[in-house]
Amino acid sequence: MTTTPAHVPVPNASNPPTNAAIRAPRPHGFPALMLFAGAAALIMFEDQLRTLEARAFAGTLQLFSDTSVYSVASMVVFRMGDNVPYGLNITALCSTAVLWVPLLAAAGLILLSGRCQRGSLVRALIVSLIIVAACNVLRFLMIVFGLVWWGQTGFDLMHHYLGSIVVIIGFVGAFIVLVMSARKSAKQS
Repeated sequence: MTTTPAHVPVPNASNPPTNAAIRAPRPHGFPALMLFAGAAALIMFEDQLRTLEARAFAGTLQLFSDTSVYSVASMVVFRMGDNVPYGLNITALCSTAVLWVPLLAAAGLILLSGRCQRGSLVRALIVSLIIVAACNVLRFLMIVFGLVWWGQTGFDLMHHYLGSIVVIIGFVGAFIVLVMSARKSAKQS
């Protein structure tokens, strides 16, 4: 059987190619730009975000305290155990925002590559942001209880070592979720 050139479809404007293998990946420029802008906004407004984070953590800590817990700017003030007042200041480097910036930037870079499905990446990004936030709240709780139970030694142990390990593991896990989602959606498309 032979085919003549008249029977071979030629891709053009009225007959676009349908084979996914010959389509080039389509970058998602505007959504990627929005993710980069979100990362920049987190950096620019980190002071306001730390205030919101302190309020949210005060509400979380209130679940574990029978006394009043409140926030003032980026500081959480609480009384626990011996009823001595403590203050936990959420600094820029301890904030969840500093952990979200690289995740947003990485998601933006993945979108620019064009080798992923946008919806799948957005879902993975949301899960990644929640993982990191939850790990940072756990770290804050570890710091508070370390301080209350063991004083300054407990604070140092939880803040500099064990709490940091929890956040690092959470961040690595969140990054893996993000990248694996992009790889998985790239294979599906």
